[in-house]
Amino acid sequence: MLLIKPPDNILGKKINTDFRKWVRFGVMWASPLTTEEKCALTFLNILGEVPQDQEKWMEAILDFYQCGEKPRP
Repeated sequence: MLLIKPPDNILGKKINTDFRKWVRFGVMWASPLTTEEKCALTFLNILGEVPQDQEKWMEAILDFYQCGEKPRP
């Protein structure tokens, strides 16, 4: 049982936290698409738009996806 409410927003923007969306996110990033295509699809699928400050948003999305943990070597 969770004692705290899990996050449901990134940088103040409410997002869909359904696990299936995030599993597809992980699979898409493992695909042979170009980085530009992956970024565009990420923004459209998670935020519904391509934001102005893409670097800041991508960092925040990846932080959310990784639950705040840094990648292990």
